[in-house]
Amino acid sequence: MFVALKHCRRRPAARSRKPLHLENLEPRFLLSSYSVVDLGFLPGEFHSQFQDINNTGQVVGYCGERAMVWTPTSAGGVTGVMTDLGVPTGYDGALAKAISSNALIAGTAYQWGVSATTTVPCVWIPDSTGCSWTLQIFGTAASPVLGEALGVNQLGTVVGTVVVDSTEHACVWESDGSGGYVTTDLNAIFPSLEVPDLPGNGTFWIHEAAAINDINQIVANGLYLEDADGDGYAEVSRQWGFLVEDPDNDGFHTGEINVTNLGALGSRQYTYVTDINNQGQIVGSSAGARNNQGWHAFLWQNEVMQDLGTLPKDVSSYALGISDTGLVVGYSEQGAATYPHPFLWQNGRMTDLSTMIPADSGWLLRQAYAVNDQGEIVGIGEDPRTDHYSWPLRGFLLSTSATLPTISIGDVSVTEGDSGTTAVQLEVTLSEPPGPGQTVSVDYYTTGCYNDSATAGLDFITAAGTVSFAEGKTSQVVTVQVKGDLLAGVNADVNNNTDLGNEYFYVNLANPRNSAGVQAAVFLDAQAMVTILEDEPAMSISDVAYLEGNDGLTPFTFTVLLSVPAKDTVSVEWHTEDNTAKAGEDYKDYVAAEDELVIPAGDSSGTFTVWVIGDPVKEDWEVFSVWLDKATVENAYIPNLSNRTGGFAWGRIENDDRATKPVKPKSSAARLSLADADDVDLLAASQYEPMLDAPKGNGLAATGRVNAWLYAALQDTAWTDNDDPDGKWSLDDELLQMLAYETAIASSNGIAR
Repeated sequence: MFVALKHCRRRPAARSRKPLHLENLEPRFLLSSYSVVDLGFLPGEFHSQFQDINNTGQVVGYCGERAMVWTPTSAGGVTGVMTDLGVPTGYDGALAKAISSNALIAGTAYQWGVSATTTVPCVWIPDSTGCSWTLQIFGTAASPVLGEALGVNQLGTVVGTVVVDSTEHACVWESDGSGGYVTTDLNAIFPSLEVPDLPGNGTFWIHEAAAINDINQIVANGLYLEDADGDGYAEVSRQWGFLVEDPDNDGFHTGEINVTNLGALGSRQYTYVTDINNQGQIVGSSAGARNNQGWHAFLWQNEVMQDLGTLPKDVSSYALGISDTGLVVGYSEQGAATYPHPFLWQNGRMTDLSTMIPADSGWLLRQAYAVNDQGEIVGIGEDPRTDHYSWPLRGFLLSTSATLPTISIGDVSVTEGDSGTTAVQLEVTLSEPPGPGQTVSVDYYTTGCYNDSATAGLDFITAAGTVSFAEGKTSQVVTVQVKGDLLAGVNADVNNNTDLGNEYFYVNLANPRNSAGVQAAVFLDAQAMVTILEDEPAMSISDVAYLEGNDGLTPFTFTVLLSVPAKDTVSVEWHTEDNTAKAGEDYKDYVAAEDELVIPAGDSSGTFTVWVIGDPVKEDWEVFSVWLDKATVENAYIPNLSNRTGGFAWGRIENDDRATKPVKPKSSAARLSLADADDVDLLAASQYEPMLDAPKGNGLAATGRVNAWLYAALQDTAWTDNDDPDGKWSLDDELLQMLAYETAIASSNGIAR
């Protein structure tokens, strides 16, 4: 049930709150090493992300589009049961974001829309056994509340965001004692006197309540945007972090709150808060450290914001979670385009968590989201032993006391083949063999890749089953079947199925158990990637550059190469496109063309010709492009995401009617030696041959070797019409100019000459 807010009355912000006096952790509590536990996946899923962990070791997050909770079944939190929390009727998915010490779970359900995604806050309420949860959305099925639930405490109070007039506001939901909730828009009751000094006439509001502790202290984020010219983009923005408290503990819905502005690390006002513990310590990140450069993680306590710094060589850090014992986790990075490294901050020191796990764990840890009082940490990482672009991020648990054997499955690659099926064997290993009379079993199942790379039924045969380790055994094999075909590139079969080069699918492990059904191992790696290596020819095309000629037609012959000889006749349609060179009546630089190229079976290349129109006009060099049409390729493929060596090439028309002439080298040092003359001869010949093996940079080819002294002599040379008084343009002059031009192009593109 939702009720209207009471009239908001402002009270002076409480400054008499007892300040915190927290001591540093004693050395005996310092954590030095962890075991990495792969918690696995819900059935049918292949990636996961864990968001929060409580002091009983329960972990919440999501697998694919389903919210989940993992409940430990052994001391140390390394074995457990994963439960699918369900999705509300009519919704497409759900995410679990936070869990309280008594297993209340807060999260979000969502619906995909044509232009936007609709999200609604929800909670999962545990039963008396703690093994089952009841899902409840805020509002009704017919009229749900729009927003997100981001935090929950053991009192059942939930915080997050609510959508008001298409804008997100910070919100708190409090139990009404009869199974319903009272909703309070924190922005609506934010004391006007607590609004910070604003830089202009923009809009300020409290847009997010990020977390809440068990004594009903909330951390919230405020935002200021100013769009002075009305173009829909804010020219000025600021962020503030706030501590919001209920002074008389009669509920936030009464409208009486105390607010503390947490400040910032520097003069720039950019602060974002993420978590608060039961001691009132707050963490987040603030821009302003190091002379107002970069974001730094902070710890706010005793009315002071402490800069936690970064990992060595990094410029930014972000704190995401804090335990009641003062452990802080988050991530640090060198920049926006670099990989982050998760950290643990304890006793005044930030440590890269990657240095606190076994070197042979097979994990690259990326971010740490939450930590409990036992020091157990949840976050996301990846397996570096696989293709990065096809491997999704996965959730991990860092445990301080993993005592059970570990179980893992290895990746494998297989050549596709032209027909039938190929058996692929994946090794499953157990770190310790079962004892006398014992058996360890684990289930396996296949799934497609997250980017729909390989398709079940077309590229591989769906499989599921169980492998068992008998007494003394540490290795078993899972066998799956890969299907061969002659599909290549985007060439589709009668059902419009295609191949896109190498493809991938997964084999996942689940439920490791002994003969009594009790979990008997923890996952070190619960997911294997099977790479299907494409064995059809890959097609590429190279650039061509020739001198133009003064009249008539000059052939530009392009060569299309196959990575392996054609098994059957290969064909592809091609066409030209204008660039700085133009085709047509008004320009006449080259003759536009389109045709089909056919490469016979057994051959590895084919050619086609585009005709360039010569003229005596003095002009700069020009380019046109030729394109291979992916939709028409037969019995080969153009690699997906192909670049300059894939689906198109440049034709560069080198002009031989120079509008300018060279100044002769002024230094006697710039004279050609006999060896240099040989290089010039090679360069002269190269101007009339396709440059098939030339290195490429930004679409321009460069050939020949230019000595450093020659480049130094020519790179600053001015070219004028007065430098050839006899009107005779020698081959040596032409070659010297081309050498200077080619060298400048090569230098700008990083090509070693």
